[in-house]
Order: sequence, then C-alpha cells, then structure tokens
Amino acid sequence: MSREEKELRKVLFVDDERSILSTLQRTLRREPYEVMTCDNALGALELVKENEINVVIADQRMPDMPGTEFLQKVREISPDTVRAIISGYANADMIVDSINQGEVYRFIPKPWEVSDLKDAVNQCLRHSEVLLDNRNLIRKAHARTVELKSQKDLLENKVEQRNIILEYTQEMLEYMPVSMLGVNMKGEILLCNEHARTSMEELVDFEPGSHLEKVFGVEVSRLAAESRDMRLRASRRFNLRRGQYEFEFIPLMRSRINGQLIVIRYTGQVA
Repeated sequence: MSREEKELRKVLFVDDERSILSTLQRTLRREPYEVMTCDNALGALELVKENEINVVIADQRMPDMPGTEFLQKVREISPDTVRAIISGYANADMIVDSINQGEVYRFIPKPWEVSDLKDAVNQCLRHSEVLLDNRNLIRKAHARTVELKSQKDLLENKVEQRNIILEYTQEMLEYMPVSMLGVNMKGEILLCNEHARTSMEELVDFEPGSHLEKVFGVEVSRLAAESRDMRLRASRRFNLRRGQYEFEFIPLMRSRINGQLIVIRYTGQVA
C-alpha cells in the first residue's frame, strides 16, 4: 500500500497514559494505516471534528470522561467512524450496554496481545469500509429520487429506492470476498453467499434451512447459539475439512428476524 493510500485510512487511539500511546505507535508503525494518538478525550473530539477518521479506539478509564461517554460523543460528531473500547472485564456490563445501543462496535479486553489488537483494528477498518460503501450506495439512490419531478413519481421511487438498496445489499453479500452466512434463531442457515459455497467443502451442496450443527458440528452450533441468546459478538477458530477457519458470530439485534450473521475467514492449514 502506498503512503498516499495509507494516509487515507486513519486510526485514532485515545488514552491518558502517554506510555501506552507510544507503545501503540511503535507496535503499529508498519501497519497499512495512519496511527493518530491523543492523551485526553476533549482533544480527541477536536481531532474527530477536524479529520476524517475511520476508527477511534479509546480506553474506558480516562480522567476527563469515561471511554463509553467519549465514544457516544464521537458518534454524534461522526456517525460513520467505527468506535471500539479497551477495558478490563470489570466494566463488562457497561461495555455490553454500549454495544447494544450501537455506541461501541468492538470491545478489546485488557491486557491485549499485539496479534489480537492488530486483528481488532483490521476488523474495525473492514467494517468502516462497508459503512462507507453503504453510505455511497444510499447517496446514489437518493440522487435518483432528486431527478424525479412529480409527486407520483416520488412515491413510486420510494418503493424503487428500497428495492435498489435491497438489491445492492443482496449483491454485496453474495459477492463479498469472505464467506458469510445468515442464520435464524433456530440455528438454520437461510443465506449462504457465493464465497462460502465455493470455498468451503461443507457448503458445496448447501440447501436453505440446513442446521448449523448438521453442517459444521456441535461446537460451532453451540457457540452460535450462545452468541444469539446473549446478543453478544463472539469469535473462535475451528478445524474443518480444508483447514482452520475463524468464525465471527454477529447477532442481528435490529432485524425483524432477530437472527445472526456469521462471517468465516480461512486462517490456514491445520498444524
């Protein structure tokens, strides 16, 4: 990635301990994004106002305001900025509430491992890219409505716009370069995109309604059920026929079907 491309993606870390910020800068200096730091919440809010920042990661315990309150203000200033919190498990209940309210996308537990931190940042950046793509799609659909002249056309276009967005969403899910499954509350797979069907041996003969346990086994099904029941994100690596895969379980709490999205990434051959 070129220097110009790197500067387009910005990750802001906020922590009142400057030694931690220095460690983060050294640890992530070779990563394909620009690392910004700030040692206080108020100063960080000014940076968010003045810059297009993709991801903000804040420590929960800061003297001027808690990390969850700070990230709520970030959301008000820049809704498309992906927000994550670093905290010990002692604050788990508060963090879960913030995640459920949409104020925090990702929880990074303390103390963090370098590999886990890098994975978390990359996941946040991928989510930022999806948000920006969706925002662009919505803008294109909105621009279409402006072109219509009569009230009748506008009313008809609302239906068309929803269909366009639905089609875009379906196309995006189908051709995403990562395996994705849509699962209902019973653990039945209702959606399986092209990447999953073509790259995973377990899904070559996929039929809608197949149960997770039948396709992937008891352990995958059990963790998926726990994630749905607790309405919390979870991830774990499993050994399958073609190697090791990371499963990320994402509850769809705002969906009418109240189901779950499962993102699956190949991590390599089983040792």
